[in-house]
Amino acid sequence: MVYDLKRLSESSPPPPILQSIEEEDPYAKLKSLQRQLEFIEIQEEYVKDEQKNLKRELLRAQEEVKRIQSVPLVIGQFMEMVDTNNGIVGSTTGSNYYVRILSTINRELLKPSASVALHRHSNALVDVLPPEADSSISLLSQSEKPDVTYNVSSILQLNFFSRVFRLWGC
Repeated sequence: MVYDLKRLSESSPPPPILQSIEEEDPYAKLKSLQRQLEFIEIQEEYVKDEQKNLKRELLRAQEEVKRIQSVPLVIGQFMEMVDTNNGIVGSTTGSNYYVRILSTINRELLKPSASVALHRHSNALVDVLPPEADSSISLLSQSEKPDVTYNVSSILQLNFFSRVFRLWGC
């Protein structure tokens, strides 16, 4: 940014750094401004390097999140939020777990009885399943009893026939 010293002095008092420059000779002003410019360029270079490092770190973090969210995952039911980073989840085995919630999870989607995906080893909550998945998951978990009944004699007959087949080499 270039300051017009005459215009600045007419409208308002110049900033303190410019006041000291005005009192110096033109060569000293030039050198002082060159040092300031060099300092600003160094700061700009530092910020650009830091930005590159942060972009690399972001990519690594995104890859880590993808790795954590990769299959196989365990399905559970979200029960309640304990704090911003932890919650209680019920598993399909009937156990309840106090789990860590990934920071990338939208907290608005975490409602009681929502189906969630848990990391297989750490049980960390890594994803909220869509509502459409809830019905298909509940269908899978319900096991229907077959309408076939077996009595002792039919089991003994099957056992007898399996022995006969083994003896004949079938």
